[in-house]
This record gives sequence, structure tokens and C-alpha cells, in this order.
Amino acid sequence: MSQQLNNESQKRHSNKAYSANTDKPRKDVSQIISSLEQDFSSFLKQDENRYQEYLKTMSKFHNYSFNNTLLIAMQRPDATLVTGYRNWQSMGRQVKKGEKGITIIAPAPIKRKKEQAVLDQDQKPVIGPDGKPKTEEVEVTLPCFKAITVFDIEQTTGEPIQTLAPEILTAAVEDFDLFLQAIREISPVPIRFDAIEGSANGYYHNLDKEIVIKKEMSQSQTLKTAIHETAHARLHDKEIMENQGIEKDRLTKEVEAESVAYCVCSAFELDTSEYSFPYIAGWSSGKEMRELKASMDVIRKTAGEMIDELTEKIEMMLEQKQEKLLAAVEAAGYRFAKEESNSQHLQFIPDGTHRMQGHLFAKSWNEVERWVDAIIEKGQPI
Repeated sequence: MSQQLNNESQKRHSNKAYSANTDKPRKDVSQIISSLEQDFSSFLKQDENRYQEYLKTMSKFHNYSFNNTLLIAMQRPDATLVTGYRNWQSMGRQVKKGEKGITIIAPAPIKRKKEQAVLDQDQKPVIGPDGKPKTEEVEVTLPCFKAITVFDIEQTTGEPIQTLAPEILTAAVEDFDLFLQAIREISPVPIRFDAIEGSANGYYHNLDKEIVIKKEMSQSQTLKTAIHETAHARLHDKEIMENQGIEKDRLTKEVEAESVAYCVCSAFELDTSEYSFPYIAGWSSGKEMRELKASMDVIRKTAGEMIDELTEKIEMMLEQKQEKLLAAVEAAGYRFAKEESNSQHLQFIPDGTHRMQGHLFAKSWNEVERWVDAIIEKGQPI
């Protein structure tokens, strides 16, 4: 999962702005947005792989706006870490000669002075000696945006940058029980397993307020289904939607839940090969741009929240797990050589007080756990 830099406020390095239909420069942000709105509908109507590319980009840049996520997806869908030209230089990297930048939209607020009425504590105009309302000059900030150019890390050379999420998270993908527990903790309703008739792998029960997942599925499918149904529980609870005056047809709900699940799975490098979106073109064809953008914003926001929450939970649980394993390894007479270790090479050396000889090596903390479990199984003291 890519660590992201907040580059939406970086200074513009190039005059060229993105245009889907032409290579000619475009400096007007409104023109860029207008072009995006025209292109997005056709983007959805293309083969499902294009939509999946967009969702993968969204999973890596879930803190970005809808417009910027789409701009990155349409210009460089394989981007993982982007920022401005000068910002790359400040980090010891240089944009390669001849590289074409990625245009996104950044806030560029404008400050203006204006006269406004002076109000009392009751928010009523204060009257001056001349019988007229008093005024004062104040500075106001007007929202404004501009097109800026950023570059992906693959377009640069120089000092190495940490582009992956903490390696500890990659290990969590292999730890089914831990990952499932993290999903349980961010789900708004309880999750239970049961036999389910028919083809459904799971469902969110609006009346019982629970998620039910089919028993005895593969670990990968179980995690995907848990994430999908958690998205339904967050987005499509009947009472919450009625209270907020929201109406969505069944297909829209399914597109939103499936898209959120795809983003989250992509972010954690869970297998996404079984996902399919054959209904996207049909779903989008009857909708106005406003409705499409609303759903995409919901997908982006929900996926981003779930990615951040799962990251926090998993980091905490893996840290606790590692502390327990370290205690067990130390009890067995070994000390963790942190300086000589990395995510694929864990080294443990004798502590000098036990009758231990030689170093121990492991490729992951899961391997360390299996080693500890094997010792316990044999009845050896720890």
C-alpha cells in the first residue's frame, strides 16, 4: 500500500494542464473539470479493467479528491507516490529529463480585503454616532484552485524513499485471524458465520443489525466478503438512509460496496483477481454526472476510512503480537538482533546466559510464531 505525500498544495512546475482529448495546454481549472466530467462517463462505459485501474489508483490516493484521483488514473494509473518537482529535489531526488508530469488540481486561496458591518454580541449591526451602521475592513479568504504538475517516484532518481506502508502490514495479509479481527473491530455491527443457502457468500441483515458470512469458504474469500458486507453496513443501513433522506437502488448499493471492497483489498494486497464489474457500464448509463460523482465520492471516502482504520488496528495488534513473541523467544534464551534484521530476515542471537549456540533466523514473524508453538508442543520450557 503506498505511503502518500500531500502534494495538492505543491507549487506548479509546468504550464501544461491535462486534457483528455488533446495534448494542447489547458490552464483553466474549469476546463479541466469540464473535460473530466465528459470523460468520466465514457471511462465507466469502457471495459471493466479501466474501472478497476481507477479503483486501484483510488486505493493508493484515497486522501485525494475525486477529480485528482481520476486525473492520476487517466494520466498515470501505475503511479504510487507523487509530489511536485521542487519537493522531490528537497527529498534528494531529481525528476528525469524528458518526463511528462501529471496534472492535478490544488487549492490556491486568494486573500481580499472588504468592508463589512460591525455586529454586537446579538449579531445585530452596531450603529455609529452618525446614525449609520458601523463598518470595518476585514481580510477574507476566497476559495480558488489552480492546475499544478506533479511527478511519480518512478519518474525520478536519487535518494531512496520509503514507498511502501510499514512492512508489518504486509505480514498481516498472511495472518488470517488477525486480519479478520481487525475487520470485526471496524465493522459497525457484529459478524458471525453460518450456513447460507444459494450463491450468496454473505449478507448484511438490516433488521438484526449483523453481518452473516458463509462458513468454510477460503480465507481470501472470507476476508473479501467481510469487507464487502462491512461496506454495506456502513453505507446502506435502512434506518440511517431513511433518516438522512437517501435513496439508492439495489445496483447502486452493490456497485458501491463492491468498489469499496476492491479498493480496500488492493490497498492491503489481498488477491483481487476474482473481482468482476460487468455491470458498471449499465449502471452508469442512466445516471447524471452529479449522481455518478456522488457515488464515487462515497466510495472514495468509505474506502479511505476503512483503509486508515484497518491500518491502525493491524499495526496495534501486530505490535502486541510481536511483543509476546519476543518475550517467548527471550525466555528460550535468544535476543532479537534488531539492527541486523529486516522484514524478510529476522535474526536472533544467544543472550549469553543460557546454553545456546549459533544464531536463529526467520523470514517472518509468522515463522517465529510457528517456532515458538513447536517448542511449546514438544513440552520444552520457555
